[in-house]
Amino acid sequence: MNITGIANSYLPDRSYKGGEALEDLVKYLADDLIARLEEVEKEADFEFLLSLGDEDISNEAHLLYQEIIKLKSRLQEL
Repeated sequence: MNITGIANSYLPDRSYKGGEALEDLVKYLADDLIARLEEVEKEADFEFLLSLGDEDISNEAHLLYQEIIKLKSRLQEL
């Protein structure tokens, strides 16, 4: 049994065609995480949080937004 079969039976298994099952799994998980991060971006309403008069909330929202952007960028490079 390969690791791909454990994670999701719908993942393509290229191991028998010379592909890398682990590479497929990593790409699948990265794509899933990117989609989830995009959902967080939409739900968080960063524009609203950044526009609040509370400097602490605004700063934290800005830092969180930057970290989400960096993480998405790193995942897209995989």
